[in-house]
Amino acid sequence: MSDIGLLSLPLKCQHLTNSGAYCSVSQPITAGSMLLPLIADWEAGLARVTASAGLPLQWVENPEWLKLCDRFIPQAKVPLAKVLMKHVMPQVLRGIKATAKEEACGAVRTLQCDGWTGKNSHHLLGFMMTIKQKLHAVPVHDASGNSHNAEELLKQNIESINQVESEWGFLHLVTPDCLAHQFNLIVGDLFKAKDDYGQYGDLAQDLITWLHSKTHVLALLCELQMTILGKTLAIICTVLT
Repeated sequence: MSDIGLLSLPLKCQHLTNSGAYCSVSQPITAGSMLLPLIADWEAGLARVTASAGLPLQWVENPEWLKLCDRFIPQAKVPLAKVLMKHVMPQVLRGIKATAKEEACGAVRTLQCDGWTGKNSHHLLGFMMTIKQKLHAVPVHDASGNSHNAEELLKQNIESINQVESEWGFLHLVTPDCLAHQFNLIVGDLFKAKDDYGQYGDLAQDLITWLHSKTHVLALLCELQMTILGKTLAIICTVLT
């Protein structure tokens, strides 16, 4: 069968919706319009892969990736990293936000926040909203220059609540920074309850640190696990809250 004959056949395509789901559509493919209806979906898919896999923006300009595209999908045009960042990703985010707002109509909305310090030594305060068991990231505040106290946290919570309610509607529940930690502090402060979790946590951390420095011991543990469990389990550092 000739190439021209192939180009006239109907093709089963995957169309990307705003929610991120793919739906199958059949459409005739011609030489002049093979990828024109799919360019936006192609670029949106690249943006989603970049975000979900935590890839650097420059990956779309990787020579091996470009050779792969040129070999198997030569009709597809790969956007530059600058185009991906300034045009494609903002458009995809607008679509996701619009879809999320539609799903939020009439649903119960809860807002929560948590703080962490990134590898760049910036302390961030992120706010997340849950709707129908789906988590949506809302404002992320760089709190590096702010005081780390209850007054500042309350201020950021109020600002976030006002912003979210103006865009999404009424919030039914708002939880403070790291709710599990707050409960732990409440139990300890109000009920004078004490536990040994901190002590045993320190001992576990010391043990894990020691194991990480003993490759021969780790190898023996892996061998033992394969014999008993048929698989190996990773020994990772604990994160106490």
